[in-house]
Amino acid sequence: MLTAGAEADVDPFVALLEEAAAWLWERGIPQWQPGTMRARRSLFVHAARSEGLLLARRGDALVAGCLLTPQRDPYWEEPAQPACTVHALVVARSAAGQGLGRRVLDAAGELARREGAALLRLDCWDGNETLRAFYRAAGFSELHAVLAQGARLRLFEKRIS
Repeated sequence: MLTAGAEADVDPFVALLEEAAAWLWERGIPQWQPGTMRARRSLFVHAARSEGLLLARRGDALVAGCLLTPQRDPYWEEPAQPACTVHALVVARSAAGQGLGRRVLDAAGELARREGAALLRLDCWDGNETLRAFYRAAGFSELHAVLAQGARLRLFEKRIS
């Protein structure tokens, strides 16, 4: 299902993220500001080099992906148990509504568990109730909100061990 992305996959992944950002902003959801994913390209290159860029394809088409990292963001408390964090989970609009996002999260959780993590973490813009409901339905516990990067983010955590 998910494969490790290579450096050559970074630009198509960024394009998928930018497409999602534009779609969200058109609907009044400031989850990701258009243009910010291009600005973070070096982060995605680093993730690809460390096998943390996870991608799903249908044929040759990139349809979903995420970053999986063992590092925690500074606004997270240090976990009592090892944790991995999912960043930039995205599904192509052409593949939306087919359960792909949930399968990507499940696969990322399985990979994190095999790497010794007991917890899978992620966050989203606090005002995106649809996405918050999606994460709760995927088995994540909704935690508190934090102010980070000029936005109010909702933290989520799921036990995977």
